Amino acid sequence: MAYDLVKQTHPGAPCAIGLWVVEIATGRRGRIQQPVPGCRGVRVKFEGQLPIQDCPPDALAYAEPAPTAAPSQP
Repeated sequence: MAYDLVKQTHPGAPCAIGLWVVEIATGRRGRIQQPVPGCRGVRVKFEGQLPIQDCPPDALAYAEPAPTAAPSQP
């Protein structure tokens, strides 16, 4: 299971599992977690906080530069 729906409905939103993100409104940092059934947004484990939060994709930004695709080999 992946964040395919998030990728389709929110192009450019952070949804790569394991990457660091920042919640725009609060500045909290966390890592994107595996999706589970019933998840409506992106699941994020914020530093020092439990439980894992289900966040709207528009409320998150990459904490580091967004990953890019590797260049194709000739």
